[in-house]
Amino acid sequence: MKHEIHFPRFTRRLLAAACCLATSALVTLSPARASDAAEPATGTIEPELPFEEPRGRLDLAAAQQAARLNHPLLRAGRRKADARAAEIRQAGLLPNPTFELELENIAGSGNRQGVEQAETTVWLSQPVPIGGKRDRRRHIAGLRHELALLDNAASRTALLAQTAKAFTTLLVAQERLGLAAELEAVAKRGVEVLTNQAAAGAVPSASRVKAEVALLEVRLELAQANRDLAASRLALAATWGSTDPRFDAAVGDLRDGVTDPPPLAALTRDIETNPELASRATAVAQYEEKLSLAQALWLPDPTVRVAGRHFSSGDDAALVLSVSMPIPIFDRNRGNELAAAHEVDQARAQLAATELVVRTALAQRHQDLRGAFEQVRMLRDSAVPAARLAFDETTDAFRAGVLSYLDVLDAQRSLFDLRARELDALSAYHEARADIARLLGRGLEDEETTR
Repeated sequence: MKHEIHFPRFTRRLLAAACCLATSALVTLSPARASDAAEPATGTIEPELPFEEPRGRLDLAAAQQAARLNHPLLRAGRRKADARAAEIRQAGLLPNPTFELELENIAGSGNRQGVEQAETTVWLSQPVPIGGKRDRRRHIAGLRHELALLDNAASRTALLAQTAKAFTTLLVAQERLGLAAELEAVAKRGVEVLTNQAAAGAVPSASRVKAEVALLEVRLELAQANRDLAASRLALAATWGSTDPRFDAAVGDLRDGVTDPPPLAALTRDIETNPELASRATAVAQYEEKLSLAQALWLPDPTVRVAGRHFSSGDDAALVLSVSMPIPIFDRNRGNELAAAHEVDQARAQLAATELVVRTALAQRHQDLRGAFEQVRMLRDSAVPAARLAFDETTDAFRAGVLSYLDVLDAQRSLFDLRARELDALSAYHEARADIARLLGRGLEDEETTR
């Protein structure tokens, strides 16, 4: 025998009223934010901008722009931040309601064998977060998003510093190659001169042999300079994720922007802008909010239940209201609260440790910067000009017949060695400057390093 349950119009209205009553109770106990309704139903992932391999003559700004656009680490950081932003939306959502259909007094004995005497109840249950738990979860998700942004900013600053240092290394390699080429030309000229003089009996043949050995040494240095240049080009291209550099050459002057460094105290005042310190400070705020949430979780969330009940015997209907809440007798969330408090202390200790590391690194790199500047100034203002004057006077003495061409080669070698040491000092200066900019969280694209 087939039995059908028919809900009269009054019962349907009663059930509709129950739903409205449940919704009203929910809004009263846990008011929704205007931003919840404004959030889109679906999310989209923005495509990455197309990247074009740098070509032609490359300056520092173009190299850093290429690194910002295409390095895989920064792309991953942007996606991580997008994921954390989606978590903010999820954290602000209310729990889903539960629908329940209940039939009583059916399939029994006597006149309750069928459904004629059934009592039908339609339940709508809704957990209601109280104690600010929903806002705290949203705030925690917001701090996680901020952490992702700060981590990406730190990666970006570190990458720009790496790019600046790689660019400096390439400029140095280009100048070293030029120096080696100049020295090779001088050495070849020396072999020609001493060969002719040895043939004329003006100098012993040992002088010619010595010049030929010097030429071989210079050619070895020239080959090494070419290898260093190729490696430097690859290292720079790697900052934008490439293994096949297409640009022609790096453009910049290592001697531009070389100034006396500011005092360490002036730099230390800006240490709060360090991305890692900012990340640690945000982590402290996140753990403090987790502690606040753990403290709020001791208060259980109530569940509001509203139902419409239909009595088949008299075709009557009525509302059923129910509120349930766990009793926090055995579990008051004290263990999680204590763990969260220890995590706050740990985060604060990590912040202090990170600040110590940053301050120490800043002091060390400032000392390196000042030492490199002093070397650059001494070589630029004294040593290199003196070696150049000695080379010119030795050349004049050779032309006057007072000195041999081997003396000219020695003077030339001394001048080139000092110019190479100047390049080393310039490289150390710009690398220390790039590291200081990274430690202070400054945008290195605004720095004038090697420009």
